[in-house]
Amino acid sequence: ELATMPGDKCILQLRGLPPFFSPKYDLKRHPNYRYTAEADKQKNAFDLDRLINRRRRPG
Repeated sequence: ELATMPGDKCILQLRGLPPFFSPKYDLKRHPNYRYTAEADKQKNAFDLDRLINRRRRPG
């Protein structure tokens, strides 16, 4: 049944409540979406290698 569930729906399971169907939230409508890597990968993607190399440099 889950495989045939519409792509715009989800099942939420929150503590204290039985699981329920809900429409999925469109992340592109969130006010901070522009800060995500999905919105701008060049500007917002996290570069772990860069962080590690920066921390390894003698200070």
